[in-house]
Amino acid sequence: MRLFIELSASQGFSRAVLKTGVTQSALSRTVKHMETTLGTPLFTRSGRGITLTEDGRVLHGAIVDILRRYDTAIGEIRSTSGILHGTCSIVMPESVGRILFLPLIEDMRHRHPKCSVHVSSAVSATIATVLENRQADVGIVTDTHPHTRLDVWPLARESLYLVGLKGDPLLGQSSVSLRKLANHPLMLPASPNGIRSIVDRAFRSADVDMYIRLEIDVTEVLIDMVSRGSGYTIMPFSSIHREIKSGRLAARKITSPELVRTIFGALPQGRPVSPVAREVARSLLPLAHRLRRTSRWSPI
Repeated sequence: MRLFIELSASQGFSRAVLKTGVTQSALSRTVKHMETTLGTPLFTRSGRGITLTEDGRVLHGAIVDILRRYDTAIGEIRSTSGILHGTCSIVMPESVGRILFLPLIEDMRHRHPKCSVHVSSAVSATIATVLENRQADVGIVTDTHPHTRLDVWPLARESLYLVGLKGDPLLGQSSVSLRKLANHPLMLPASPNGIRSIVDRAFRSADVDMYIRLEIDVTEVLIDMVSRGSGYTIMPFSSIHREIKSGRLAARKITSPELVRTIFGALPQGRPVSPVAREVARSLLPLAHRLRRTSRWSPI
């Protein structure tokens, strides 16, 4: 089952061989055995690699569920020894991941060296679905999207900042009023996006004209474009703390009104939670307090 999951993720036998260390012939025999047993093809082969068939996608979802339940049980058994074992996957918006990924991994590695934490980013609007579909164990969500079928708890509030080149006159004060942004070139993620929804709503409510020069959905590219002087962007301080520290960019809090979002930890409702996932979930609020100065969060 694990080979099947790895093969479907690699989308090719050669890449799967490098990741698993299993020979291509052994992988082929595994797939052939599964397809013969089920009486249906699980992969579509082409010159560009392999993709799951519809039946393969159904099996993939079932196997992911089975393996998570198995890993949870193993973690429970091993944890009776007093040493935490197992794996946990956590998904969060890219804007949060830029500040939280590394401290979370290092914290778990230091306190629980037998545990493995897998981190990934996703668009805010899809994180609830990722958790419900058992593609992750723990999530970080924001108040920009509904949290149905999730158990959530508040971690921190964070303000949004106008980001531009250091020395820009618009960033000369300690904060910048929303009205001063009228007709200035903004580069923002395209909708649906949590930060974009906050910005759009604020400009509409204040009856301020918004000039969107570019829509860029990759944070790194967005920051690079701002660094080239192509315009301004709006994002949490946590997303650009490294660039501010290096002197590449400057950021000022937006006021009148202040643009704020709340960050929550999240677990899917009605699902057994492994000891490792529980420990990751418990570690989020202490981490939010540790990062309050770097990220300019207000931990809850």
